[in-house]
Amino acid sequence: MMMVILIVAILGVVALPVYRGKVDNAKWSEGRAAAGTIATAIRAYISEKGSAAIETPDFQTDLGFGADELNGTYFLQACYEVSNVTCSTDGKIGFKNYS
Repeated sequence: MMMVILIVAILGVVALPVYRGKVDNAKWSEGRAAAGTIATAIRAYISEKGSAAIETPDFQTDLGFGADELNGTYFLQACYEVSNVTCSTDGKIGFKNYS
């Protein structure tokens, strides 16, 4: 019985860091996907409005997101803040301040 407990404990110690790494990768993937979606919405906003820069776009009124469209497994829409956005003529977006 002690041997079984020892083996299970060793497996737990080995598996926990691997599991945490997978969760961290999933968080980064979700954040990158949301940033890409936001960048696409900003490009569309700028092409429609003809503005070269927007200070602080509102997710729902300016960028057209629904109340919970950016909600994911790890991050909620309230976690994203976009400000001081500029867009160059080649479509590259610069995020000067983000959190």
